[in-house]
Amino acid sequence: MKNLILIALLCITFGANAQSAKPIDGFLGIKFGSSSAQVIEAVKAKGGVVNAGQTATTVAFSNLSLGGRKVALFYVNFVNDKAFEAVFNFRADLEAKTIDYYNALAKDINGVYGEGKPYKDFKQPYSDGDGYEITAIKTGNATYETSWIDGENKAWISIVSYKDIPLVVRLIYSDGKLIQAFKDQQKEKNKSEF
Repeated sequence: MKNLILIALLCITFGANAQSAKPIDGFLGIKFGSSSAQVIEAVKAKGGVVNAGQTATTVAFSNLSLGGRKVALFYVNFVNDKAFEAVFNFRADLEAKTIDYYNALAKDINGVYGEGKPYKDFKQPYSDGDGYEITAIKTGNATYETSWIDGENKAWISIVSYKDIPLVVRLIYSDGKLIQAFKDQQKEKNKSEF
């Protein structure tokens, strides 16, 4: 009888923990599928500023924080005026601290969406723990990524390197159905160019 009660309590505890993870249905409290006007209004309410160069498919913002972290650049992609992807770029104060920044961000996101799936890959001559991880990332010889999946929706972080630009820790939220609509739209556009 005691074993049965213990098993029931464990099931309730694990069930409660599994259900406490937040669904991936948007970003910054903004739902996927929101219009560009709705996104702009919501981001401005959080202190964000719309950057120049806005298009029908992308709106970029500055002057924003996420979870107490200053965002270097934030932009939202749209298909048929529906938000399907939000991209946050962060920079560590020192490039050498980029992996620590990435790990801390992954830990914070784990606290919201549950345990993410980490992925690391190194190409020779580099290896994890050799002290040259930053060089490996900057030369395209290492990948750091953690992903959280919720049905067709996804959030993931990675460390991104561009030529002559400091390393970026990138967080992306995406709606799987709307991304497929965007891809289909791009295919049709490409076909029409012929």
